[in-house]
Formats: sequence, structure tokens, C-alpha cells
Amino acid sequence: MAERKLIERTCTVCGKVFYAKTSVALYCPECRVIHTKELYNIKSPKLQSEKQIQKQLKADRKARQKNMKSIISISNKAKEENLSYGEYVVRNGI
Repeated sequence: MAERKLIERTCTVCGKVFYAKTSVALYCPECRVIHTKELYNIKSPKLQSEKQIQKQLKADRKARQKNMKSIISISNKAKEENLSYGEYVVRNGI
């Protein structure tokens, strides 16, 4: 088999020039170790903040779904009284 040609790359973290087997390599060997630890370490503050963001998004989604159910129920009550949604909300102070 033919030997692969090494490609000269520049590390996106430290700017050091290194040689890689693929053109998609972003990090030099030293920075790759650090980046991998940060990315997959559960104790990493970056990952914890991402988890907190995901939890917040999930909570927001649930709140929106709950709100949509209440909007639908208010709309149904308004229809029962032959009012528009806006008129019903104004009259009942919702």
C-alpha cells in the first residue's frame, strides 16, 4: 500500500505548525489531548454549563407546552361565550 503524504497544518489553539495525516486535523498533538479532555470530561465547567443550558431549554419547552394548553382552554371558553380570545382575556383580566 502507498504511504500517506503528511499535510502541513496550523493548530487552531496555539498556532503551532504540525503535520497531520488528514486535512481535517485542527489541533496539534498537545492541544488535541487538552481539547479531548475538556470535551469529554464530565467535571469540565464547559460541559456542565452546556448541560445546564440543555436543562433550561427542556424546562422552557415544558412551560411553553403547558402555556399552549392553557391558551387552547381559554380559547375554548371564549368560544363557549361567543367571544374572541382577545375579548375574553380582556373581560376576565387574564
